[in-house]
Amino acid sequence: MNQITEAIDSAVYAVRSHWKPFAIGAGVGFVIGLLL
Repeated sequence: MNQITEAIDSAVYAVRSHWKPFAIGAGVGFVIGLLL
């Protein structure tokens, strides 16, 4: 369980520190998913 919580914490930290490119990538992926 400890490895899972550490992975979640690192993912949350990455999203918080790089939320703009993450949001842009998510938006682009969402649009591509809609087109496909």
